[in-house]
Amino acid sequence: MMIIFDALESPYASEVLTGVLGAATARGFDVLINTVESASEHSSGGSLSEWLKSGGHKADGFIFVTTPLTPDLAESIRYLGLPVAFVDPTNSVGSDIVRIGATNWAGGREATEHLLHLGHRRIGHIAGPILSDAAADRHEGYRSALTRHGVEYRQEFVRTAPFTFQGGLEAGLELLDQEERPSAIFAASDETALGVLEAARALGIHVPYDLSVVGFDNTSYAEQSAPPLTVVDQPLYEMGVAAVNAIVGLLSDPGSVTRRLQLETGFVIRGSTAPPPVIE
Repeated sequence: MMIIFDALESPYASEVLTGVLGAATARGFDVLINTVESASEHSSGGSLSEWLKSGGHKADGFIFVTTPLTPDLAESIRYLGLPVAFVDPTNSVGSDIVRIGATNWAGGREATEHLLHLGHRRIGHIAGPILSDAAADRHEGYRSALTRHGVEYRQEFVRTAPFTFQGGLEAGLELLDQEERPSAIFAASDETALGVLEAARALGIHVPYDLSVVGFDNTSYAEQSAPPLTVVDQPLYEMGVAAVNAIVGLLSDPGSVTRRLQLETGFVIRGSTAPPPVIE
């Protein structure tokens, strides 16, 4: 089977890949690894869709990770007629396609409620890309927690950014450079949260005593940051395993495979969160 990543350089991708490799090896499958960019470069038409249609691959199933399902890609999938599973696609996929993700809404709510229980009321949020379903669910979880606790949702405390360090740095600088800044920020990915830590450092804001920060993923970067990040724990390894199980199931008994699978998030408290200097 083949696993195709939108990008491979993130610790998120490494965690999912580890799960895929472990599960595939246990079931006797070899795994081919590719990226959207690499596949496109080897296509006469210059796209992932054309590369799939060309038959240059040798795979009996495909796992797409954080890859958008474009109309062209959907057509290529139908053309191939092979088992396909999407892990955290960046947009909606058809009801007949296997989609594996996490309980993003619940994770967003738990992150925000943790900060609320510490006494924070000025809680910022750096959401992911506008078109990302996972980012939208995390944002709605954040908003739901505020409403549930009677805290005003303030648009000036919300930014959107890519799930990257640079995105978190730029959005963090914007949020923290306001006259009235948040006392806590929930970032929609670990890499974004690391960017917020750097923004705080650049502005002379101490984490966690002046600012609390929560991430989302629980990659290896989260535990190694300074301070270590409090995070929503997304079961990335298990998502990779579930994707392999879905492909195997589609090969043997397509009717037995659940098309929508959400794995439960957890929560890990570390050193990046604390009560605000003065209870708000």
